[in-house]
Amino acid sequence: MIGLVNPFLNTFVLSKSLLIGARDFRTLAFYNIPKGIIPVIAILIALVTEQSLSVIVATYFISNLIAGWWVYKKSIQKHIHTGSQPETNLAQETRETIVYAKHLSTLGLATQTLSYFDNLILWHFNGPAQLALYTFAQAPIREIKNFSENFFPVVFPKYATKHIEEIQKGIWLRIRQMFLVSLVVTG
Repeated sequence: MIGLVNPFLNTFVLSKSLLIGARDFRTLAFYNIPKGIIPVIAILIALVTEQSLSVIVATYFISNLIAGWWVYKKSIQKHIHTGSQPETNLAQETRETIVYAKHLSTLGLATQTLSYFDNLILWHFNGPAQLALYTFAQAPIREIKNFSENFFPVVFPKYATKHIEEIQKGIWLRIRQMFLVSLVVTG
């Protein structure tokens, strides 16, 4: 199930980059709501109605697949207008961007591989039950990480368009605010 669904889920994540690149932060935030709620509701229904672990796991992946596909489809419909722009040759900037994107993809692959290394070691030495327990224990941390991943793409493009003097004026206030919010969330 994971092997079949995961490549599609990784593709559907591109809609987030598209919306950030288009500076459509409102739509990004709006689309993240059903993307987060649909899997939770599906899992709760599966937990109440089913006893089979395979059905619950399948529900998790299929609901994430459906939510990711919906967001991807809506993002593409909103921001990609096929046929409306004439075809042009790649400019030097575009070539440089593609090279940079390839480097980032390679780094991302290494990061993803290493991020699951602890799971592999835990499974090898302690077994699948302990790995499942460890994975469920990390769920709140993953959700906090998801929040920060949605927060920073909204904030940083706004700072990127400002002059350094403007940033220096308000940055300490924002750092204090983020510290307090992080303190509450961590608590």
